[in-house]
Parts: sequence; structure tokens; C-alpha cells
Amino acid sequence: RCRSRSRARASSAHAGELVANQPLLQMADLHSLECHADIDVADLPQLTTKREAFISCRAFQGRRVKATIERVRSVAGAATLRPVDPRKAVDRTVATVVLKLQDPQLAAELVGGPGENTGPVLIGLQVDVEIPL
Repeated sequence: RCRSRSRARASSAHAGELVANQPLLQMADLHSLECHADIDVADLPQLTTKREAFISCRAFQGRRVKATIERVRSVAGAATLRPVDPRKAVDRTVATVVLKLQDPQLAAELVGGPGENTGPVLIGLQVDVEIPL
């Protein structure tokens, strides 16, 4: 038996079933959520760890979730995400900044309310990140 704060979030098989090429179980620690954000390399010199940031998306119903910068990765590359709004500017060369959500429970409640099926909704959610400079 594993003792941790992680929880089984979703199961795709039942006892006795034969499975192949699919995950059996998703585990998540919803007390420690991270957001991996692509940031334009031109903005990197202004970023420091522990700097405050805000995360928002349409699923949060107009509210913002506070976060702090945990680390800035030193590898730059081409942007892989495109904004949902086609009128927004697109960053060409980006680096990944890892943000730690200060209140992950609030984020879970905003996208679906407290419950067992909230985790899979948060994984892969595209969000907007605002870092006051």
C-alpha cells in the first residue's frame, strides 16, 4: 500500500479485463498542481523564481488563480501552442516556465466543482498566464 497524497483519478479497466495499449490508472496529487507555460524568450531576463503570476481560462468563469514561478527552463524552442483567440499575437521562440498554483483546490473547484473527476479536466487544460513585470 502506497502512502501519499496522490489519488486515483480515473480507471479505464475493471477486475478481470484484458487490456493492451491503454493506461490503466491516472494518479494525481491535486494538492500540488503545476502549470507549464511557454514564455517568449525576450521576457525571460525579467523573470525570477518566486515571482507572482496569475492563471486564467474560460473554464475559470472570469476568475484568476494565483501562482508563483518555481523554475525557468533554460532550453528555448519553437512555440507548440497557438492561442484559442486567432487575433492574439503568437510567440515564435519560447522557453518553459513552471508555475506552482498557490490554491490548487480553487482551480479544481472552478473547472468542475470538488469531486473525483476534476483531475482529468485539469490535465492538459490550455490557460492564459499573466506575469506582472
